[in-house]
Amino acid sequence: MLKIKIHVRSVEHRLAVVALSGMINRLASILLRSLIDPKSAMITDQALRGKRSYA
Repeated sequence: MLKIKIHVRSVEHRLAVVALSGMINRLASILLRSLIDPKSAMITDQALRGKRSYA
């Protein structure tokens, strides 16, 4: 897991960083569910039906 340390001096900036972190995580979750997950499900289904190799 990648850990990035950022030193923020003011309280306002700290609050902004915390809020931005949540928004970035939400966006990543939406992209995962809408773009990557359906494709991997389709590949898995094809492999189970024998239309695609497992490797």
